[in-house]
Amino acid sequence: NVRPGDIFVAGANLGIGSSREAAPLFLKLLGIRAVLAKNFARIFYRNCLNIGLPALACNEADSIAKGDMLVIDPVAGRAENKTQGRTLDCEPLPEHLMAMLDDGGLLPHLEKRLKRRA
Repeated sequence: NVRPGDIFVAGANLGIGSSREAAPLFLKLLGIRAVLAKNFARIFYRNCLNIGLPALACNEADSIAKGDMLVIDPVAGRAENKTQGRTLDCEPLPEHLMAMLDDGGLLPHLEKRLKRRA
């Protein structure tokens, strides 16, 4: 039922026991554009960012229903639920992580930085 551009919403401790990049990579390959959860296992969270998949911690993630239309702003730390007409607070992503996401993840970001030095 996943369509390109969907946002994956989960509960608490998303990714616990998942220390490899494969789990978030499969989400990205399915076309997921962002992940929202109450909180994350740290390695899963970092792997999401490393592959260029925005991951936002949102205490109210469990209030989102299947099929709700969401608009997220990772810099401001907001998830607007258009279906329910409410805005949820999330942990904002710092500038340096947004720059990495904008570059497509950790490896493209490092390549870009190394090319600037050359």
